[in-house]
Formats: sequence, structure tokens, C-alpha cells
Amino acid sequence: MIVHKLIAASLAYPKLFILSPNIRIEKAERAKTGKHIYEFTQLDFEYEGTSSAGIMRLVEGAVVGLIDSLKKDEAEDLRRLGRFDALKVTKRPFATYDAAKLESEHGPGWESKLIAEIKEPAWVVNIPREFYDYEDFDTGRWDNYDLMMPGYGEVLSGAKREWEYGKMYKKMEREGVRKENFALILKLAKEGRIKPTAGAGIGIERIVGWITGVKHIGETQPFPKVPGTVYDL
Repeated sequence: MIVHKLIAASLAYPKLFILSPNIRIEKAERAKTGKHIYEFTQLDFEYEGTSSAGIMRLVEGAVVGLIDSLKKDEAEDLRRLGRFDALKVTKRPFATYDAAKLESEHGPGWESKLIAEIKEPAWVVNIPREFYDYEDFDTGRWDNYDLMMPGYGEVLSGAKREWEYGKMYKKMEREGVRKENFALILKLAKEGRIKPTAGAGIGIERIVGWITGVKHIGETQPFPKVPGTVYDL
């Protein structure tokens, strides 16, 4: 969907919002995380000509508005779930942490430590990722972001996107990406038709899982598909 969004926002829909069904192969051991299923839905969005900061501020407004409205209109249900007092979103902009600094201070398990310490949603930025997330070749920094929820973890990933052919090609070479799988985006980038965009995707099951406090996000679906389990239905 990220490649679809990048092309669509460049050529047809400068502000794109879409509910995107996803299927992702997950290792069986990921069933234990409580946050992985191999069929899920994302609210994906991409804006042409905006920055990471613009997307982050958009998301912050949506999250604050969502929690405010739920605590106003669904207070009884949240109290029944034991979640009314736990849902705290008051300050904007959200706190921001650098992934490289977190790893240097806490090692590869930094995410667990962070989500145990934060009391409100927070951003993690500068995360090494796929070729389509923007990377500054001079500094080695990545212009991307994940939204972390307290006591839960990541519910949204996003980035400013690469749009220049030369950078995309070099990163594919560096990372061993099969270029034939991305022939269309390379062709459009070489023709100068890919434009600077930024966007994100928020996992519907994950945000609902955080709000409701379920032990596993499979509980948010009528027909969950949890890694490591073969289902008859």
C-alpha cells in the first residue's frame, strides 16, 4: 500500500485516505506479542507536498479528538473495560524520541522499556527502514516516525517518502531489493512523475486494542487470524 499511496498521491489524489485490508505473513512466535495477526485493516493516508511534521500534527489532532470524544460519549463502556482513567492524551505535540539514541541507551529491547515508561502517546523517529522511507545520505538520518502507545506499543508507522530515481535505485542496490518488483515506481521516478509526499498507516485493530485494553488484538476481530494457528473458518 505504501507504493500504491506514493504513486496515487503523485498522479491522482494529492490527499488520499483509504481503508486498506492487509495480509502479512507472520512467524508463529509472534502470536505471543498480542499485537500481531496476519489479516488486518489499516487507515492509510498520504499527502503530496507536506512534511513529516505536518502528518504528525494531523495524527496528534485525530488521536486527541478520538480519545476526548470516547471519554465523553462512551464513558460507561470505558469504565466497564477499566480503561477510562488509563486513556490519557492531553499534551500536544507528543513527546518525540530518537530510535538511534534509544538503542544506544537501552539496546535492542528499547521498545519494551519505552512503552513501560511513557504515560501518553509518543513518537519514535529516525528508524532504519525500507527504501521508500526518506533517508538523508549526508547525515544517515531517516525522516520517518512510529506512534507508540503507553503500555502497548506501536499503532502507526509513517514517513516522508523518497521520490528521486537515483536515491531509490541506490537504496535498492544497497538493500538487495529486487528492482523488477518495483519497476513501475522506478519508471515513474525516472520520468520525474513521483512527487514529494508524506503519510502513514494506522492499524485499526491495534488502536482499538489499545483503547479497549485487550490482551490480544485478535479479540478485536470477529474472525481473527493469529500467527501459528490454522483455522477451519
